[in-house]
Amino acid sequence: MVALTPETAKTLGMEISAEDATRAYVEMSGRKGLGVKADDLLDTLEQKATESVREGSKAEGLSDEETGILGHQVAVAALRYFMLKFGRNKVIAFDFGEALTFEGDSGPYLQYSIVRVKNIFRKMKERRVDPMIDERELDRLTLNEGITDEMWELVRLSADLPSSIRRAVDSLELSVITHDLLTLAQKFNSFYHRFPIMNEKDDAERQRRAVCAEIFRKTMAGALDLLGIPVPERM
Repeated sequence: MVALTPETAKTLGMEISAEDATRAYVEMSGRKGLGVKADDLLDTLEQKATESVREGSKAEGLSDEETGILGHQVAVAALRYFMLKFGRNKVIAFDFGEALTFEGDSGPYLQYSIVRVKNIFRKMKERRVDPMIDERELDRLTLNEGITDEMWELVRLSADLPSSIRRAVDSLELSVITHDLLTLAQKFNSFYHRFPIMNEKDDAERQRRAVCAEIFRKTMAGALDLLGIPVPERM
């Protein structure tokens, strides 16, 4: 069942009672006159996503058209991820703030994590720093000496994702995928802060880090495509 948090219900123009305002969620009710059109919710979600992009640093250097496109992509990620992250027997209390956050359990957070990798490789190209990634040798390269436990954990979680997808299909529980994607994105962001790639002076170490990041990028890109979540060029 899909419901709305009281704050989201108010944002959509619904008049709710003082009692409903204290509840965790507001159920739709024709008898009470509580309801919202899907188009209205989607329009408001995209508007808020675009406002969030425009107000944050994510819109830096973007035209109005590009900001609108990014806002649409963020809105799609926010809605699709939010509708999938709850178990089948759970009430989905939709909340604009929770769905659109760029931190934590949300679609925009996954988008931001993969765009981080794209930004790294783009800047390396601009500075003519070769990541030395051979697509045909990704597996062999990651097994070289020097791989830390945290690097290996990132690679292992990426390799385990197909199994998560099979479990989700077998159980008809798609929240298995979103849960594991969140874990993978958190692991990458920890890796990102601990193991800088572009500024690493040692060629072999930079290569190892770049390969780990590329394995994550390819895994996350494939998973987001499976869920119908677009990957922005920039954020």
